[in-house]
Amino acid sequence: MMNRKLVLFVGMVLSQVRPNGSFQPQVLPLSRSRPASLAASRPLTPVFRVCSPRRPMVCSLGEDPTPELDNLGQLNETYLSMYSLKTKTLKTKKNMHLSRKIFHSTSGVIMASLYEFWLSREVALLLLTPGFLVFFVAETFRINYPKHPLSILFFRLFARLARSYEIERRSGIVFYLAGVLACVLFFPKPIAVLSILFLAFGDPFASLCGMTWGALGPRFSNGKSLIGSLGGLVACSFITFLYFLRSLSPSLSLLGASLIGGIAAAIPETLCGRIVDGKGGPIDLDDNLAIPLGSSIIMFILFKLFPLVRV
Repeated sequence: MMNRKLVLFVGMVLSQVRPNGSFQPQVLPLSRSRPASLAASRPLTPVFRVCSPRRPMVCSLGEDPTPELDNLGQLNETYLSMYSLKTKTLKTKKNMHLSRKIFHSTSGVIMASLYEFWLSREVALLLLTPGFLVFFVAETFRINYPKHPLSILFFRLFARLARSYEIERRSGIVFYLAGVLACVLFFPKPIAVLSILFLAFGDPFASLCGMTWGALGPRFSNGKSLIGSLGGLVACSFITFLYFLRSLSPSLSLLGASLIGGIAAAIPETLCGRIVDGKGGPIDLDDNLAIPLGSSIIMFILFKLFPLVRV
């Protein structure tokens, strides 16, 4: 048995010897998740992988589940293997991603309600600031050390809410918390609450209208549609109308204020968005930050120029 193995091994080595006597080892493909170019350019050294939080293991044949980080933006099977995820787990910008929309809407309603009815600005900042710092530090660590077990575990915890491009970029929750924090810090409470509600309801409604009926109208160069933008404008106008209806009776002033709210939200929603695969923008800023911050700035200026309501 031992002699047979030795003969097979010697035969395999001799098969790699060229006629001129030089030795040319053959690079065999390791798996579908490891491209041949990557296999040839990186040494075959065993690496640590976490297939589940409780089951670390060493990849066979030195297969490194992490792709070259030089090609940012390319989602491939090696990353999915590292995070133990299936391709269908991560959604792209073309998907509605209902679970993500529901999470954002629920979070926005909770934060806006707490700030409107129970929390002062100081207490709200005291709660929001540590939350933002925790996610910012965790995401920064994950981006810079993608193979670390903590990075893999952290991403897998929020994989159901993540989009495919967020594997190699900071996730939307960081920008979401940054936008809410900026609104509470810099603007009056009515404007801050409205901006959070715009993010919670206006952005998902604009996406719904754009994906469902966007083909019926013109599209902008960034991939967004006129119908989607109009849907967001109507939704945010209605939110503004309901918000100020508590203190104002129906009037032209209330209608004017509602229109200001809708326009203030529609502008950053249309102009901003992270550029992925050449689509997005033209301002390369995550809409989770752009919508609350941009709408707050626009509303603050317009309500100063046209004091239709007290803010």
